[in-house]
Amino acid sequence: MRKTALIAGATAAALAVALAGCGSSSSSTKSADSSAPKSGAPINVGVVTSLSGGYASGFLTVENGVKARFAVENAKGGVDGHKLTYTMADDASTAAGALAATNKLIKQDKVFAILDGSPVFYGAAAAAKQAAMPVMGVSFDGGDYWHDKSYSTFFDTTGNVDFSLVPTTYGAFFKSQGCTKVGGIGNTGPSSGRAAEAAVLSAKNAGLQGGYLETKLAPGTTDIGPQVIALKNSGTDCIFVPVTPSLAFALVAGLKQAGVSMKSILLATGYGGDILKNKAGLALANGVDFATAWAPVELQTDATKAFQDALSKYAGETSVPTFGEYVGWGLADLFIHGLQKAGGDASQADLVKAISGSTDWSDGGLFSQPVNFADPVPSAVGVDNCDYIVKLQGNAFKPIAGASPACGKIVEGVKTTAS
Repeated sequence: MRKTALIAGATAAALAVALAGCGSSSSSTKSADSSAPKSGAPINVGVVTSLSGGYASGFLTVENGVKARFAVENAKGGVDGHKLTYTMADDASTAAGALAATNKLIKQDKVFAILDGSPVFYGAAAAAKQAAMPVMGVSFDGGDYWHDKSYSTFFDTTGNVDFSLVPTTYGAFFKSQGCTKVGGIGNTGPSSGRAAEAAVLSAKNAGLQGGYLETKLAPGTTDIGPQVIALKNSGTDCIFVPVTPSLAFALVAGLKQAGVSMKSILLATGYGGDILKNKAGLALANGVDFATAWAPVELQTDATKAFQDALSKYAGETSVPTFGEYVGWGLADLFIHGLQKAGGDASQADLVKAISGSTDWSDGGLFSQPVNFADPVPSAVGVDNCDYIVKLQGNAFKPIAGASPACGKIVEGVKTTAS
């Protein structure tokens, strides 16, 4: 999965000031419906993600991001006096699990909105739409509904990514690394396989050869022996791997054991403190490249410093934030951004209206530029086809020159076919 893709001050306090500056006054017209919270009452949202099953290795820390971002706001008194709370829900890494989790949040927990950090939310999208539920999500599940205007309460925090499109971003990056033959490894499902195929097509567009491509691996599998052999025999010298960390690192291990040396192994997940805390994993992944839709903390911007400060203070995370933590933070930050624009006493419809008109949200500066929700234009990867790429060297991630961020455009007339 891509991230296809989670603060403007040096401290959490500065973050609060910056967000308040985005507009905290109530809208001049309000929807008088029962979803509006009572004055001063807490506002509870549901968080759907993979806490068990094949995708869980990439999503167990989503809660940390939500927890930290809400805690920053609650420390100021909440939004217009409303404290923010959340209820976690496990999709069990299946479409049916996502539907069950979402139905519970809507019908039993009566949540005000859903923060969708689920790679299988396509199983629940129709139910959320029917309930007119505001959904702050990430399009890495690859559902076509993200580009369906009838899903008007859905907002992609990573910039309206369409996995059928092909970016020049990856082809240009692989060319800069001296690659000649680029392959891809993806899971079954609407996003991972298409992302892997898009990287190969991007490489061909850049004048490179297409290498070995696999788009049908089962989520959660670590049995990649046949793929390692196929990669070795194909002469592929660079590869894009948009899968869960467990599968990605199994592939890296297999390639090293088989004596396959590549100019770039680019993983779409795995960036973060988890790998730095694991001596064996650190040695295994040394020299591997990692893509992230958000500014890596190694850039030491005001936004990344505020993000890390909040995670340390409120979630006990003192290392490099994980993919899941970036996701959770971004989901929570967009919800707060919309609520501040609409006003804390806003209804669900008011919240949707406020985000729909927003052109100034950039996840507090973690994105290279704002997301335009008022006039969304599909991208093939991240916000405006940009990704940040870092290399694991020694015991630290190092931003790659010319790829912080690496940006591109959509290749006209070329689309992916994997499903």
